[in-house]
This record gives sequence, C-alpha cells and structure tokens, in this order.
Amino acid sequence: VSCEVLRRAGFQDVLAQTNPQCTFCRENLLNAEEEKNLQLDKIYVRGAAATAAQVVLKQSFEFQNASGERQMTNLSDHFGVALEVLSP
Repeated sequence: VSCEVLRRAGFQDVLAQTNPQCTFCRENLLNAEEEKNLQLDKIYVRGAAATAAQVVLKQSFEFQNASGERQMTNLSDHFGVALEVLSP
C-alpha cells in the first residue's frame, strides 16, 4: 500500500511528526558507513491519540559466528519502531 493512499485516508505518520530519527542508519553495523541516514519505517495512526513514538532496538550485541569468532552486530539493518497509543 502506498504511503500517499494512507495519508489521503486520514492516517498520520506519528514517528515522523514526533521523533524524526533515522531507522536505516549508517551507525548500524549491518549497513555500510556511506549509507544515508533515512527514516524508512513508518507508524501510521488514525483515530487514536499517540502518547510516544520512538526508534528502538538500536543496541548492538556480540555473538559467536560459525568460525568461532566473536563479532558485534545489530538485530536488523533497520532499527525498530515503537508507539504508545490511547484508544479512542
């Protein structure tokens, strides 16, 4: 579904309006350093009051790969997004 279709239907991207941070970021260990910082992920809401929107799961962690080497990584190439809402 196109984002424009959602906006025309009355949905609002709460994350972009209240907390415009990148969700696809060069600081993410799974992305190249030359990547642009972009807010690719959206949280669309209609008919509910948002109390907080944020980018989450930005922490990196260490794991042991198949060769037995320890390395740092992130959970995904996109950071997570979270929203608290009050039901109408």
